[in-house]
Amino acid sequence: KFYQPVIEWLEKYAQNPRLFTLFEFKFRYLSTSSEKELIKIINIIEQIAQSSAVVVRWYFQKTNEDAFNFGLEFSRLFNVDFNLVQYEKLDCKEQ
Repeated sequence: KFYQPVIEWLEKYAQNPRLFTLFEFKFRYLSTSSEKELIKIINIIEQIAQSSAVVVRWYFQKTNEDAFNFGLEFSRLFNVDFNLVQYEKLDCKEQ
């Protein structure tokens, strides 16, 4: 249910997307239930990519191997320009 508003917004956006859209993902923690919802989200993003330019930036903390692996798996599963971006630590505003 946490992701439902995002899914609903994306479904509306997919009906009339901009010529270019950048989607950025940055998580502190990902669970298997989150993975299922993210698959739904990225599936919609893949649909958007069929009619406009789309880039996904998947940020993962250097010490968070799970987040990296999720991003790597998604980049292989979906036909979307997927960039894995490593960062050292959280920004001050995120702590």
